[in-house]
Amino acid sequence: MVNFSLVADGSPVPSGTFTLGLRYKIAKGWHTYWDGLNDTGMPASWQLELPDGWTAGEAQWPAPVRYGIENGVVDHVYMDEATILIPITVPTSTQPGEANIRVSSKWLVCEEACIPEKGDATLTVKVVAELQASVVPEAIAKSRGRAITRGWGELSQQAPTLAPTTKLEEAVLHVHVPGATKLAFFPGRGSSPAEDLIADGETEGNTLRIPMHQRTGEPLTVCGVIEVTRMSKNKTLQTSWHSFDFTPETPVVSESKTESTSKPATNPE
Repeated sequence: MVNFSLVADGSPVPSGTFTLGLRYKIAKGWHTYWDGLNDTGMPASWQLELPDGWTAGEAQWPAPVRYGIENGVVDHVYMDEATILIPITVPTSTQPGEANIRVSSKWLVCEEACIPEKGDATLTVKVVAELQASVVPEAIAKSRGRAITRGWGELSQQAPTLAPTTKLEEAVLHVHVPGATKLAFFPGRGSSPAEDLIADGETEGNTLRIPMHQRTGEPLTVCGVIEVTRMSKNKTLQTSWHSFDFTPETPVVSESKTESTSKPATNPE
């Protein structure tokens, strides 16, 4: 149900960094899972096999969509296609020529039933002495189009009265984004759950209020992604995704990792 392959955004150069894409092409009607807090399912995992000395950075998951509400659950999933981006750094000592990257991956794909699948893929890249212009593969471009920004990004650069505000008070998450027409909250994997994510996790308008559930004996930790839909200057709807993290030590933190427990390039199973 899923075709797994690898793509890259250009030819690597010594001491440079390029983007490796783990592409999951998903059959119509089926879906895979985001690396966040879901009621069902599990995200993809993988193992990278890189040339000697090459290193991988933090995986960048594209923004998912809310799913399953009509069935009484809230999952955050990918349909049709998902490409997870991993920055790869090439050591200075690397000589020009071909190099192979191998990846083994496992994932769960679901429709009415769920099927565990796995796949292996190999990509041969050509190391060149100097950086060359290249065409970014469509799969990588699409994933970057759904990139999750750390903090509010350009939204925070507006006038104080127009800048977004986010706060956690008495176990209630408050989000206000002036100009937004719709807001949604995607809890990260390390987050405490919402009391009722179906009812409270998405709203029409510019204000989101979500009572959070604090498990017995555990600190209240809220992290994840806010999806913001707003009208752009040219009068078209525009959607962006913004990550944040609240911890007991720091009640308000505007910038965080894309997901609370984003997997490193070598993703444990």
